[in-house]
Amino acid sequence: METINTGTVHFPIGALVPKAEQEADSFISKNPSFDGRGVVVAIFDSGTDPGAAGLQVTSDGKPKIVDLIDCTGDGDVDTSTVRKARDNTLEGLSGRTLTLGNWTNPTGDYRVGVKRGYELFPSDLVDRLKEERKKKFDLQDKATRTELERELDSWQTAHPDASKLSAADKKTGKDLKTKLEQFAELVQSYEDPGPVYDVVAFHDGNVWRVVLDLAQTGDLSGQKPLTDFHRERQYATFSDADMLNFAVNVYNDGDVVSLVTHASSHGTHVSGIVAAHLPDHPEANGVAPGAQLIGVKIGDRRLGTEETVTG
Repeated sequence: METINTGTVHFPIGALVPKAEQEADSFISKNPSFDGRGVVVAIFDSGTDPGAAGLQVTSDGKPKIVDLIDCTGDGDVDTSTVRKARDNTLEGLSGRTLTLGNWTNPTGDYRVGVKRGYELFPSDLVDRLKEERKKKFDLQDKATRTELERELDSWQTAHPDASKLSAADKKTGKDLKTKLEQFAELVQSYEDPGPVYDVVAFHDGNVWRVVLDLAQTGDLSGQKPLTDFHRERQYATFSDADMLNFAVNVYNDGDVVSLVTHASSHGTHVSGIVAAHLPDHPEANGVAPGAQLIGVKIGDRRLGTEETVTG
């Protein structure tokens, strides 16, 4: 009989999922094909990360995650505004001029929307990004303030006697002081709106496609358009700074684009407990490494990841 080496389980990994106590390891070792193969499990939680280790393929080589769905609406983007491109560019709702890629779009219609990153990111990620961005801002603030103070100091050194100033000199001195004061006021009123993404949707003749201006530069030419996750099981990452993966779904004939993220890591954790498959580290497998998953997000980040359904 074929057996599976589940590995020697030591603390703390052995305490993460009590497969020995449940005799799940023993059962799979004796029945290697009874590991969830042919079963699809829907995880109703805070969302599942499609890039997580162990959630890529099943034990028999099938895609682990077959669909990702956001039932909360916190990732919805209104893309009911329709625009035509001119010279392969169009104006996004952020005000940026968007350069399009060489995409198939028989109608020439592009649906545009806009979404703030902080409306998509988990709260702990927002806190971290704000802290990191504030540190960068403070460094820039210090450099700019120092330069303005240096300019004012140099001017005052060159004009020590106020009674001998010409009208032009007085204006220059006043302008330098005003610049410094206004800069201080701007710094005092600092507010971080976070990243703002233009969203573009179009129909390629077969399916809806979605592109985000992830770099916030307006250049979409290098972006690969995504489609409903269940069709191609593709996802993207907002940036190296946040490392947050997302998938897309398109509804209402293109009027709504759903950006599917996870509101917390809990849903991914649960997904791993149920069905993680780590061939190089079988001791960390879930209870059913052969099962496939549907990640259903019901934890709304706007409500502190509380459920938005009854039950």
